Amino acid sequence: MTKLIFLRKSVQVLAILFLIAVPILNYLGIHLFIGNFSSSRIMGFSMTMPLEALETIFASQKMYIPILITTIVPVLFTFLFGAFFCSWICPQNSFSEVGDLVHRKFHKRKLLSSKTRYFFIIPFLLIPFIFIIDAIFGITLFSVFHPPAIFARTSLSIVFFGTICIEIILIILILLVEIFGIRRAWCRYVCPLGAFLSIIGFLRIWKVKFNKVSCNDCLSCLSDCPFGNDPRKEPIRCRNCGTCVSKCKKGALNFSAVIMLFLVLSSTYTFAEEENVKKIVKESIRAIYIPMADAYAGIVAFEKYRDKMIYADYSIERMASLAELRAYFISGEIDVAYVMVPLAMDMFLENPNFKCVSLMQRDGSALAINDLLNTYVNLPAKRKDRKPDYKVAGAYAKVKEDLGKPSMCAVSSLLATHSVILYKYLKDHGKSLALGRGDNEDVVAVSVSPINSPSFIKKNNSRGIPASFVQSLPWGDVVETQKIGHVALYSKDVIVWPSGHVQCIVIATDECIKNKKEALREVISYLHKGGMDIETSRNKGGKDLISISDIIRLHIPEHNEEAIIQTLNPDLNVINYKNLNIDKKGIQLIMDLAVEAKILKKTIDIDNFTDESFSITDKKHTW
Repeated sequence: MTKLIFLRKSVQVLAILFLIAVPILNYLGIHLFIGNFSSSRIMGFSMTMPLEALETIFASQKMYIPILITTIVPVLFTFLFGAFFCSWICPQNSFSEVGDLVHRKFHKRKLLSSKTRYFFIIPFLLIPFIFIIDAIFGITLFSVFHPPAIFARTSLSIVFFGTICIEIILIILILLVEIFGIRRAWCRYVCPLGAFLSIIGFLRIWKVKFNKVSCNDCLSCLSDCPFGNDPRKEPIRCRNCGTCVSKCKKGALNFSAVIMLFLVLSSTYTFAEEENVKKIVKESIRAIYIPMADAYAGIVAFEKYRDKMIYADYSIERMASLAELRAYFISGEIDVAYVMVPLAMDMFLENPNFKCVSLMQRDGSALAINDLLNTYVNLPAKRKDRKPDYKVAGAYAKVKEDLGKPSMCAVSSLLATHSVILYKYLKDHGKSLALGRGDNEDVVAVSVSPINSPSFIKKNNSRGIPASFVQSLPWGDVVETQKIGHVALYSKDVIVWPSGHVQCIVIATDECIKNKKEALREVISYLHKGGMDIETSRNKGGKDLISISDIIRLHIPEHNEEAIIQTLNPDLNVINYKNLNIDKKGIQLIMDLAVEAKILKKTIDIDNFTDESFSITDKKHTW
């Protein structure tokens, strides 16, 4: 084995170790290296393979300059050294070399016929085909079937989830075909990345030089070339693996003399290149919310991950009420809002210039009553025993009988999911709900901002008036921990739905979806990550849960620690941040109830209201 071949095989081993080590380091909380060979971030320096970058552009149908900047180093390396990635780094090539050794045990070496060589054009034809599919269906087709990406996903899946990706079957099939059938089938006749890099590296500096005088026409270079090339003709498909150079006994094949110079230059990247990558302009994603547990995932994502975002300059701003949130979002200054389902639908009926792109959480509301109303109810001591039975509904009827008018129940907005929950509970027990005003119904829902809801029931209690509210958590837990009210029931027991009922959603403007798609996708990914961090912390409890509470209270100090911990109590499980992809049937359920209760004027087209292209399709995300 020559020194060059030894060097190449050493690099191949290091490349495989890199794929294994990165997810392990990430799992341990070390993020110096993130990603894989398709797209990676090494100590803050981002790199993307050019084919994958162009796929992203075709899929999004947007010329995104920052991602093109991240291809500078790979393109420069390829321009200098050709498609070296294929033979020096690609893990598929490493496994195929092992398969090639087995192949030769079953098949004699032979030269490729001229007709077989015509099939070498296939990978080059696949490139435009892939771009067309990307553009039509909005997917990055090759990234799904790219063996190095499959190796990376499998490594990550094993480390994080203890499972093996099903796509590994493709790798096994490729190896079986190459061992028992067509030698090096993937690299020679299929792989469009190798073809694409060969085009970029056509005028490469580092190339095999042929000395015709020294050649004795033994043709061993043709039979030994793993990629089926004729090294004597400097083919565009040469991967610079060095096999022909090491096999040529006459020394007729050698690399150009400048190889050592460029090996030294390629070992580092210049300061100027680093600065170019640092100049990637992040897209601003401004999000607004009101102080409820519905927004917790967005707050955690902001505090823990905003500096890790590559494409998004993510910011959040607190609104006093849903009415203020609505007005601010309509103004056009905001990209994203975390908002209740019925309110979002009412806004959509008014002006359908946005889409629902994700859920924020599931379940997560409570009906709380003041001390006077509890005298009619006599709630159980333990919250887990407080169910949506007839007691509170009966108390509302008794209050109306005693006072001669309906009891008032505060909701964050008449267009909030809270109103739907209250309506559904009353309907289940044969009671009626009025919105805003009414004398004949059993309960009147009035609009009170979440932050004022504790004082609402406290003041009414001091005036001798039984009162209640339905708000997102932890406001019910706030009044109970401060001994000014009681949690009577949780919404998860009123609207029972797989994974939890839909309550708060993420809406994004059409302009944001069109012009900031990658940044928005990144923010949504980290929203899901923030939600899973909350779920992990609630299950661990102790310091982990207190840490989440501390993060939340940076933005919503009115949520006391005891209330937050009670809201996230895993034994109660009254709110969850899992399964946050679009749930059309769950959204439909809330809409149908809202229309039935006359909270909404009419239904909307759920397909037009939602955009599922931002759904997280696997557990890898982008973290």
